[in-house]
Amino acid sequence: MLLIELLLNKDHLEESLKVEPEHYSLTRLDVSVLERLLVDLYSIVLEDQELTQSLLTLRTQIRLINNETDIFNSRLAFPTTGQAQIVRDHDKFLKQKAAFLLPLVEKALGLIEKRFGLRDPFALASK
Repeated sequence: MLLIELLLNKDHLEESLKVEPEHYSLTRLDVSVLERLLVDLYSIVLEDQELTQSLLTLRTQIRLINNETDIFNSRLAFPTTGQAQIVRDHDKFLKQKAAFLLPLVEKALGLIEKRFGLRDPFALASK
């Protein structure tokens, strides 16, 4: 499930880089599996510092993105002047975070695939 959550978040992050100016995405990244499994997996991945650090950083950054998205959504719900700037600022924030997180997600996926022998089930289904 962690692999699937990371793959879906990767897709959402890639999509956020494609959002056109003056448009925005309401998508939240999913961290529920990571939240639950990180505690359970900690003893398993503890010896793999690189994977542990990647997953902890992802969790923290996804929380940050989701909090910012919640704030953005609440600000957008009330018509005010300057909404175009609010949208631009949010879009810029998401694109910066996506650019930072995508390599980290790729790294975590690679480490999980290597360590546990898991593969992208979506890639296998499309073949």
